[in-house]
Amino acid sequence: MGRGWTEVSSSDLWRQLLPDVDRYEAGTWFKLENAVIAAGVRDSSWTRGTGRVHPVILAAGMSGPAGCFVHPRSSTSPGGGIEPPPHDTRHDPSCNLDRRGWVKIRGFSVSEDLLFDNERCIEPSHSTLLSELGRRKKVT
Repeated sequence: MGRGWTEVSSSDLWRQLLPDVDRYEAGTWFKLENAVIAAGVRDSSWTRGTGRVHPVILAAGMSGPAGCFVHPRSSTSPGGGIEPPPHDTRHDPSCNLDRRGWVKIRGFSVSEDLLFDNERCIEPSHSTLLSELGRRKKVT
Protein backbone atom coordinates (compact mmCIF):
# COMPACT_ATOMS: atom_id res chain seq x y z
CA MET A 1 0.00 0.00 0.00
CA GLY A 2 1.09 3.57 -0.63
CA ARG A 3 1.97 6.05 2.02
CA GLY A 4 -0.74 8.45 3.14
CA TRP A 5 -0.26 12.15 3.69
CA THR A 6 -1.11 13.84 6.94
CA GLU A 7 -2.03 17.50 7.16
CA VAL A 8 -0.60 19.48 10.05
CA SER A 9 -0.93 23.13 10.96
CA SER A 10 2.14 25.32 10.96
CA SER A 11 1.98 25.50 14.77
CA ASP A 12 1.95 21.68 15.02
CA LEU A 13 4.86 21.44 12.60
CA TRP A 14 6.72 24.09 14.63
CA ARG A 15 6.22 22.00 17.78
CA GLN A 16 7.49 18.88 16.02
CA LEU A 17 10.60 20.56 14.66
CA LEU A 18 11.47 22.65 17.72
CA PRO A 19 9.61 21.19 20.73
CA ASP A 20 11.44 23.30 23.32
CA VAL A 21 10.44 26.64 21.81
CA ASP A 22 6.81 25.97 21.01
CA ARG A 23 5.27 28.37 23.50
CA TYR A 24 5.22 32.09 23.99
CA GLU A 25 5.07 33.36 27.53
CA ALA A 26 2.30 35.46 29.03
CA GLY A 27 3.07 39.12 28.42
CA THR A 28 4.33 38.62 24.86
CA TRP A 29 3.08 41.31 22.47
CA PHE A 30 2.06 40.50 18.90
CA LYS A 31 0.53 42.39 16.00
CA LEU A 32 -2.84 41.29 14.60
CA GLU A 33 -4.91 42.55 11.72
CA ASN A 34 -7.73 44.87 12.75
CA ALA A 35 -10.32 42.59 11.10
CA VAL A 36 -9.25 39.70 13.37
CA ILE A 37 -9.54 41.92 16.44
CA ALA A 38 -12.95 43.24 15.32
CA ALA A 39 -14.26 39.68 14.92
CA GLY A 40 -12.72 38.53 18.21
CA VAL A 41 -14.18 41.29 20.37
CA ARG A 42 -17.32 41.65 18.22
CA ASP A 43 -16.73 45.37 17.71
CA SER A 44 -16.60 46.73 14.16
CA SER A 45 -14.95 49.96 15.32
CA TRP A 46 -11.62 48.10 15.14
CA THR A 47 -11.96 48.06 11.34
CA ARG A 48 -12.10 51.86 11.18
CA GLY A 49 -8.98 53.96 11.16
CA THR A 50 -5.86 54.12 9.12
CA GLY A 51 -3.88 51.21 10.56
CA ARG A 52 -4.36 47.68 9.46
CA VAL A 53 -2.78 46.08 12.55
CA HIS A 54 -2.87 46.68 16.29
CA PRO A 55 -0.82 45.19 19.09
CA VAL A 56 -2.30 42.46 21.29
CA ILE A 57 -0.86 40.99 24.48
CA LEU A 58 -0.94 37.30 25.29
CA ALA A 59 -2.69 37.10 28.65
CA ALA A 60 -1.58 33.57 29.56
CA GLY A 61 0.90 31.04 28.24
CA MET A 62 -0.23 29.34 25.07
CA SER A 63 -2.51 26.37 25.49
CA GLY A 64 -2.72 25.10 21.93
CA PRO A 65 -3.63 26.22 18.42
CA ALA A 66 -7.05 27.59 19.41
CA GLY A 67 -6.32 28.62 22.98
CA CYS A 68 -4.28 31.81 22.82
CA PHE A 69 -6.14 34.46 24.83
CA VAL A 70 -5.15 38.02 23.89
CA HIS A 71 -6.18 41.58 24.73
CA PRO A 72 -5.93 44.33 22.09
CA ARG A 73 -4.29 47.71 22.67
CA SER A 74 -5.28 51.02 21.15
CA SER A 75 -3.39 54.30 21.25
CA THR A 76 -6.34 56.26 19.87
CA SER A 77 -9.31 54.93 21.84
CA PRO A 78 -9.10 55.87 25.52
CA GLY A 79 -11.25 54.30 28.15
CA GLY A 80 -12.54 50.81 28.64
CA GLY A 81 -9.14 49.49 29.52
CA ILE A 82 -5.92 49.72 31.43
CA GLU A 83 -3.35 52.40 30.66
CA PRO A 84 0.08 50.92 31.35
CA PRO A 85 3.13 53.12 30.89
CA PRO A 86 4.66 53.17 27.39
CA HIS A 87 7.64 50.88 26.81
CA ASP A 88 11.11 52.35 26.83
CA THR A 89 12.20 52.82 23.21
CA ARG A 90 15.46 50.98 23.94
CA HIS A 91 13.97 47.78 25.33
CA ASP A 92 13.40 45.99 21.99
CA PRO A 93 13.97 47.16 18.39
CA SER A 94 10.71 45.58 17.16
CA CYS A 95 8.57 47.20 19.88
CA ASN A 96 6.28 50.04 18.90
CA LEU A 97 4.55 50.54 22.26
CA ASP A 98 6.47 53.72 23.06
CA ARG A 99 3.47 56.02 23.40
CA ARG A 100 0.33 56.25 25.49
CA GLY A 101 -2.21 53.47 24.91
CA TRP A 102 -5.01 51.44 26.48
CA VAL A 103 -5.15 47.68 26.78
CA LYS A 104 -8.78 46.65 26.50
CA ILE A 105 -10.31 44.45 29.19
CA ARG A 106 -12.37 42.53 26.64
CA GLY A 107 -10.14 39.81 25.25
CA PHE A 108 -10.59 36.89 22.89
CA SER A 109 -9.02 33.61 21.79
CA VAL A 110 -7.07 33.30 18.57
CA SER A 111 -5.26 30.51 16.82
CA GLU A 112 -1.56 30.21 17.51
CA ASP A 113 -1.12 30.30 13.73
CA LEU A 114 -2.22 33.96 13.68
CA LEU A 115 0.42 34.88 16.25
CA PHE A 116 3.26 32.88 14.72
CA ASP A 117 6.00 35.17 13.40
CA ASN A 118 4.17 38.33 14.55
CA GLU A 119 5.96 38.72 17.87
CA ARG A 120 6.90 42.27 18.84
CA CYS A 121 8.29 42.30 22.38
CA ILE A 122 7.64 41.17 25.95
CA GLU A 123 5.97 43.30 28.61
CA PRO A 124 8.65 44.54 31.03
CA SER A 125 9.10 42.38 34.13
CA HIS A 126 8.18 45.22 36.51
CA SER A 127 4.81 45.75 34.78
CA THR A 128 1.55 45.08 36.64
CA LEU A 129 -0.48 44.85 33.41
CA LEU A 130 -0.98 41.06 33.44
CA SER A 131 -2.08 40.96 37.07
CA GLU A 132 -4.47 43.85 36.45
CA LEU A 133 -5.92 42.08 33.39
CA GLY A 134 -6.38 38.93 35.44
CA ARG A 135 -8.16 40.87 38.14
CA ARG A 136 -10.51 42.62 35.70
CA LYS A 137 -10.83 39.79 33.15
CA LYS A 138 -13.77 39.86 30.77
CA VAL A 139 -14.09 37.03 28.27
CA THR A 140 -16.11 37.44 25.08
